[in-house]
Amino acid sequence: MIALPGALTGLPEYRNGGLFVDLGVIVPRRSDIRATVHAPGDAVIAEWRALTEVSARDQRPAVDRPAVAKVRSTPCSASS
Repeated sequence: MIALPGALTGLPEYRNGGLFVDLGVIVPRRSDIRATVHAPGDAVIAEWRALTEVSARDQRPAVDRPAVAKVRSTPCSASS
């Protein structure tokens, strides 16, 4: 059971980071960054993961906000 779901953080995984790069939220400082294969422990990967975490955190208010207005619920009655 998660007592404080609001305290959880997103994962700075490659899919989230890749999406932020593709959308231009995260922009490499050098053009050769994307053309090179990097090891998981490289500084550029650590920075990318950190930027992904911060970018995902900054998007949280928009994600938490309901997408539609509240709909008034009405009880349903079953016909017998």
